[in-house]
Amino acid sequence: MPTRRDPLVSAPVDNTSPKPSRSIEDVVNNVVHLIEQNHIRLVLMQGGVGTGKTTIAKRLEKQAGMSIVSVDEFFVVDGTYNFDENRLHLAHIDCQTRASNVLSNTDAPLVVDNCNKNPQDADTYLKLTCYKALVIHIQTKNQHEVIRCGKRSTHNVLSKNVMCTANNIRPITGPGIITMSETVHGL
Repeated sequence: MPTRRDPLVSAPVDNTSPKPSRSIEDVVNNVVHLIEQNHIRLVLMQGGVGTGKTTIAKRLEKQAGMSIVSVDEFFVVDGTYNFDENRLHLAHIDCQTRASNVLSNTDAPLVVDNCNKNPQDADTYLKLTCYKALVIHIQTKNQHEVIRCGKRSTHNVLSKNVMCTANNIRPITGPGIITMSETVHGL
């Protein structure tokens, strides 16, 4: 049975110190282990453009049977991604609604991909469950890698916006939140 978040008992585990770069498979295996060991229901993906958040989320879906919700899904029509900044607020509402439905209708862990830049973004999702949550922060080694990841992204984000997004990511911490920070290679 999942363990409920309790601010008096549960303290955040902060693994944010820099680590050597790991393969996607190693990260996914570590995440699956943490989920099973800590009875986690909610996984929040956090990181800059093109850092592999969605790739890891899809591997978690395949390997561990997790559900995924993402703001990006709102902008995919007939298999084509067509971002519209004027509709971003609606995309977040849609993603939050889908997350609520998944958490209400299944016991499987949920991965929230690509909508957790800062604690305020994550707060809505954290309020959907009283169970422990895992934040996976995918980091880059330096500014050159930030730009390289942005160019690899399928979202065609301008380099200046890639840097702005990377510089504005804030840690998500708190009672019942386990945070792991990863640098991934092989994307």
